[in-house]
Amino acid sequence: MNGSGDTNPTPDVLARAKAALEGVTPGRWVHYYPDQCCNGHCVGEDPELGKGGVMHDACVTHVDAEFIAASRQLVPELVAEVERLRQLVNEMAAQR
Repeated sequence: MNGSGDTNPTPDVLARAKAALEGVTPGRWVHYYPDQCCNGHCVGEDPELGKGGVMHDACVTHVDAEFIAASRQLVPELVAEVERLRQLVNEMAAQR
C-alpha cells in the first residue's frame, strides 16, 4: 500500500529502487563479526571471498544488519519481479 489505501505501488517505485542501487558495492552481502577491525556488526561483501566490508562498527541490531545485507540481493530481485509483472499486465491489457 502506498499510504492512500491504494494497493498499487507508487509509479516511481522502480525508479527509486534502481536509483538506490546505483553505485552500490556489487556482490552478495553478508552480515558478519570480524575478529580484527570491527567492534560491532559489519555488512559487506563475503569475507570468505577475501572482500572487505561496506559498513563497519554499525550501531544496529543483529536483525537490522541481516536485513541490510539481504537488501543488496532482494532489491534487484524485487525490481525484476515488478518489471516482469508490469509487462504481463500490459500484455494482458493489450489482448482485451
